Amino acid sequence: MKVEIIDSTVFALEMLIYTKQTRLQGERSFQDVVDMQYDEKIAIYEGMKDTIQSPFEFVDFTFLIAGVSRSFTHQLVRTRNASYAQESLRAVKPTQGCYDHGNPDVAEAQEIIMHRYEDMVKDGVPYQEAREMLPTGVKTSILMKVNLRELAKMAEVRLCTRTAGEYQQVFKMMKAEVVKIYPWLEDYIEVYCVKYGICCFPRYEECPVRAGVVQPSMVAKENIKLLWRDANHVADPSIR
Repeated sequence: MKVEIIDSTVFALEMLIYTKQTRLQGERSFQDVVDMQYDEKIAIYEGMKDTIQSPFEFVDFTFLIAGVSRSFTHQLVRTRNASYAQESLRAVKPTQGCYDHGNPDVAEAQEIIMHRYEDMVKDGVPYQEAREMLPTGVKTSILMKVNLRELAKMAEVRLCTRTAGEYQQVFKMMKAEVVKIYPWLEDYIEVYCVKYGICCFPRYEECPVRAGVVQPSMVAKENIKLLWRDANHVADPSIR
């Protein structure tokens, strides 16, 4: 398995700050933001993390994800707010074998299918027809372009223990690659329970993290609902 960033927004931190401050027109040019001291930029960014998230859509990452199963990519592309380009089994035959899930019975069945596939191709069966018998565990490569807001939203659930193991592994590697470039995103791209202190899948009782996560009661939720319903507060948009 391999995950690497092949393209990303160069002035990511500066773009976040500049797009956030467009509501204060004329205050700063983009170059003014670029020229700010790093500590000042980080201070502004820290204040952005729990506000409206639209500025985070201006930062993009393009990942090359290779050596993963097609069953994983079937799940990955269900995220619609991203762009994808994937190796085609209609035009080429797989060269990486099958993803190893550690189950010997599955591995044996995969090997039998792959040998049969090779025989069919040698006998002149077109790739686009022979591919119909391939297992979803066959390895593939995919390009994924995604903005930072969507990436962080995906990470909240895809880093969770409730997610398939291969998906968890890929997302841990994706986060690691992002943090190599922008260390300040370490706490922004985070699993739901760490980020918010509550469980994203409260009915999943087998989770080994569950014991340390707040499980709000129905009474607490109802109290919050009543407080919100009776609240009459309008925020001051000039507050930074």
